[in-house]
Amino acid sequence: MKQILTFFDYVYYRVCTFYNNSGEKRSSITGLFIISLFYFFNLISVAGFAIIIFKIDLPAINKSAFLIVNICIVILNGIRYNKLKYDVLNERWGNEDEITNEKKGFAVAL
Repeated sequence: MKQILTFFDYVYYRVCTFYNNSGEKRSSITGLFIISLFYFFNLISVAGFAIIIFKIDLPAINKSAFLIVNICIVILNGIRYNKLKYDVLNERWGNEDEITNEKKGFAVAL
């Protein structure tokens, strides 16, 4: 689980760095929403695979259920990244050499 969180922390760091470099003042909020969307899409993908594999017959899910789940994910990520500041992540990954930075950036883009 720790490795998955480290991956998402790195993606959050790279998104914030990208938006910081482009001059956006609220890059941490943008990073928070992008990471939350990644979590949401992963959750939907895993649920979709489970539905297909186990042949679960579900009633129609309305849009408000998706919205509530996404809001919960944003709140939980907001709590996490409020405690784990960008500066801490920058200390951890800010000194990467250019080749490593490009390789990891390519992995993040995928």
